[in-house]
Amino acid sequence: MILLGPSGATALDAWVTPDAYRFEVPPIGLLDRGGESPDRALPVGFFRWWFLAPVDGRLLASYSGATLRLPDLPACHGRWFVLRRAASTVTLCDEERAPGTLGVLATERTGSALQKLSFRGQSLVPHAGDTARYEDARSGVRAAVEVESLDASPPDPIAFVDPDHGGAR
Repeated sequence: MILLGPSGATALDAWVTPDAYRFEVPPIGLLDRGGESPDRALPVGFFRWWFLAPVDGRLLASYSGATLRLPDLPACHGRWFVLRRAASTVTLCDEERAPGTLGVLATERTGSALQKLSFRGQSLVPHAGDTARYEDARSGVRAAVEVESLDASPPDPIAFVDPDHGGAR
C-alpha cells in the first residue's frame, strides 16, 4: 500500500504479508523490514489484521441485537462476534446501518496490547468515501484513512513481491 501526501510524494509505503513486511516513511527517513514479529511502534499488525484476515480465528461467541460500547469507540448496535486468533482475542461488531452501508467496530487484545478499529463504508470492498480509524493503545500509533478514489484495474502481480527483492517500487 502506498499512501501519497498532499504534494503527491510518497508519505507511507507498506508491503505486508503474513510472515514478512517492509515499512517505509520517506519524509522521516524510516525504513524497517522484518518477519512475523514487527516493531510494535509500526502498524504492521493492523495491516495484517484488517487487510489480510479481519475475521480470522475460532468463533467463541456471537450474539445479535445488543447495544454495547467498547472503550474509546462509539456504541454499536448489531451482530457481535468474539474470536480467538492464536494469543489474541478479537471483538467485532457488524453494525446495523442503512441498506448499502457497513459499519464495523473491532478490538484486538493480545496480552496487555490493545488495537482498536472503526470502519464505515459501502461494503468490505473499498469504495470512494469509505473511512477507517485505527489506534494501537500501547504504542500510541493512530491512523485515520479516507478513501478518495480507486483504480478499477487489478493490481500488477509484481505488487505482491517484496519491493527490495524483485518487486516494483
